[in-house]
Amino acid sequence: MKSGAYTLGFEEIERTHLALVGGKGLNLGILSRVEGVRVPAGYCVTTLAYQKIAALASKLNERIKELSSLKADDTARIARVAADIRHAIENAPVPPEIEEEIRARYAALGEGVSVAVRSSATAEDLPGASFAGQQETFLNIKDPDELLLKVRACWASLFTDRAVSYRMRNGFDHRKVALAVVVQQMVFPDVSGILFTADPVSGNRRVVSIDAGFGLGEALVSGTATADNYRVRDGRVTDRAISRKEIAAQPRDGGGTENVPLPSELQNRPCLSDDQALELAALGRRIERFFLASNERDKPQAPLDASETIETPQDIEWCLAEGTFYILQSRPITTLFPLPRTDDDKLHLYVSMGHVQMMTEEILPLGISFFELLVRDYGRLDFAGGRLFLDISKDLKGFWGRAFLMRSFGQADAVLKGILERLVKDEAFVKNLSDEGSWVAKFRSEILFWCVRAARLYLKDDWSVVERCLARNRSHLEEREHRFENVSGIELFDLLQEDMERMLVEMTHPDDMGLLMLWVASYNWIRNRTEKWLGRPGAIDSLSKSVPHNPTSEMGMELWDISLLVGRYPDVLRFLREARSQKTDLLRDLAAREGGPEARAVLEAFLARWGMRCSGEIDITKPRWLEHPEALIPMILSNVATQNTTSSRERFEQGRREAEEMAREIAALLEKLPGGKRKVRKAQKWIRVWRNVSGFREVPKYCMIASFWTYKKALLREAARLVARGVLREKEDAFYLSL
Repeated sequence: MKSGAYTLGFEEIERTHLALVGGKGLNLGILSRVEGVRVPAGYCVTTLAYQKIAALASKLNERIKELSSLKADDTARIARVAADIRHAIENAPVPPEIEEEIRARYAALGEGVSVAVRSSATAEDLPGASFAGQQETFLNIKDPDELLLKVRACWASLFTDRAVSYRMRNGFDHRKVALAVVVQQMVFPDVSGILFTADPVSGNRRVVSIDAGFGLGEALVSGTATADNYRVRDGRVTDRAISRKEIAAQPRDGGGTENVPLPSELQNRPCLSDDQALELAALGRRIERFFLASNERDKPQAPLDASETIETPQDIEWCLAEGTFYILQSRPITTLFPLPRTDDDKLHLYVSMGHVQMMTEEILPLGISFFELLVRDYGRLDFAGGRLFLDISKDLKGFWGRAFLMRSFGQADAVLKGILERLVKDEAFVKNLSDEGSWVAKFRSEILFWCVRAARLYLKDDWSVVERCLARNRSHLEEREHRFENVSGIELFDLLQEDMERMLVEMTHPDDMGLLMLWVASYNWIRNRTEKWLGRPGAIDSLSKSVPHNPTSEMGMELWDISLLVGRYPDVLRFLREARSQKTDLLRDLAAREGGPEARAVLEAFLARWGMRCSGEIDITKPRWLEHPEALIPMILSNVATQNTTSSRERFEQGRREAEEMAREIAALLEKLPGGKRKVRKAQKWIRVWRNVSGFREVPKYCMIASFWTYKKALLREAARLVARGVLREKEDAFYLSL
């Protein structure tokens, strides 16, 4: 049948038609093109029909506007307004041209054909959102007049209380969501169910999970009937759970469906044979591959594509009638965390670097592309769900790589180390790991060179090298700030690429890396020896107090002193407590309070030195304290709440004395052991190394964050130019672009 203005047959639906046919309709259009997959015939009543009906519905726009002004927790008013909207849609006149098209499409399916009528919203079945079950579905409709009534009911169901509340909670505009209606020929099956091409419980993409029950799938979906479950992996059924099935959904003669008791001989019988489960799993994989290929074709080209994950695990509705499988629907599984893309089918083990850095939030595309540039000479970083992952598969297989990972992650995250220790005991798991992901091997020669440099610094025992490294890094930051002062356009992006390479060279200066190697070595020596000789592995904690040259500690000390000042002015303190829950310009509004000018002065001095930092600072797109100084308020108030009035200098000196006392205590205890004098000399040397180098461990990250602030200021200046030219709406829109 020739397509009209208000309907499209499944075979006429293109991937660009989402706004016309909604998520369910679009997926059926795609499914109808999959070779070897049977999809019952049907058509979509497009959103153009809904929009025309909505335009004719009395006072509909006023009621939707009222609905948009409500809060999600105002359930009583939502229910009342939504009911008014549904009534208006159900009673709006249907133009003759729309009615004629719907009837003609139905007639083309065949005389007396039963159809299913399903809602298909333009915001459903999208990545990150699941609108399943929020709008109406009607089964076994066999009269054209009733079909028209059910289409109206579907349109109205766009404003069920549940659908409205969900859109409110997830930020979808009621005025921008439209609804299509899917009309599909009914198949009356012997067996039906749901297939997941990834295990919905474990997330394992290698396992197909199949739920199956006798009769129509409606009883399974509603939860009124139990299902058999089959799990398929690598071409074989690995597990089956056969349930007792007491009822099944069946069509009624007059239309609709009903639940009926199953004969006793069927109640414990498997719904599918193993061969049928394998055939169905193969169909699921074929559909999944088709969606993957379609997504690959439609993916826009980008200079850096490692940050993008294209996955297509599917949630598939199916039925079996007279020995033939039919596919009724397929949608993406939106509850699975996406996986990084790989170049092989082997097992991969990833570590979330954001979690190691105590940053669990997603990283925006601009932040991701910065990391890709930083490490491109060493290997590929993997990204999924806006998080940064390190593929450690190959390293975990090798002796040296495994030892390095255990030591490195053991110091950063004891839980992670415990997980790795359990995994490496599973020989089959380790054997099947991919040969990709060899970061340790790529750094091996550099690590060896840095260790040699560390040995030379240890033997020289001249810790003025730390001051020289600090001075050199400060000089690099000043030069970088100057380089980016007046650069724009393509020249800015060329300079960014060049300067990030320079920054990486600066961060891996032999002396800097030698100090970091000594930090690791001295930590391990002190912890291991104090545990072995004295049974006191925790001594390292006391020895770590008040070490010099730690930028993070210095920042904390300055913030502590600000808190002491704030605590002396009740009016400032009241203002800060109120400002936690109100939008305020902290520095501007602070000045009007008693003691405010003094507090503002110290805050401005703090921001001048540390304002480039923030929570989640390894993501360049995160707002810095200079951009959002209000983020400091909780930290200041937390310090004030301790009621400790000791200055940061006094606290630092107290910590230094405690560290010195611990060093003397260790020496006194070691002296009593066999070979005590030699052990004391060794311990004193390593404690001296630890005290001199451990503060420096924070310097490379500080320099990277300071450099990121220089880059971000230049990029925001460029974004402001694009806003002025009308290319971007807001400067921050640039965060959703890659370099």
